[in-house]
Amino acid sequence: MVHFLFPKAKTRTIALVSLLACYAIEILQLYQAHWIVNIRSTTIGHLILGQGFLWSDIVAYTFGIGIVFIIESFLKKPTDSL
Repeated sequence: MVHFLFPKAKTRTIALVSLLACYAIEILQLYQAHWIVNIRSTTIGHLILGQGFLWSDIVAYTFGIGIVFIIESFLKKPTDSL
């Protein structure tokens, strides 16, 4: 999604923004105010905001984005500078 919004951004920037967005959503799950719990009780709210904080999700996001970053870095061809 981040690459779609910023197609000319560097791979490192896309990975960092993606990781920060995932971390923010996961940390937001610690916030349990009544109004946000009501949003999470809807289908779309549950899909976007999630239900509960898990350290394993943080680890999974980090490894997943890291692996994709490494793969894309190897597969990306350098641009010709003429």
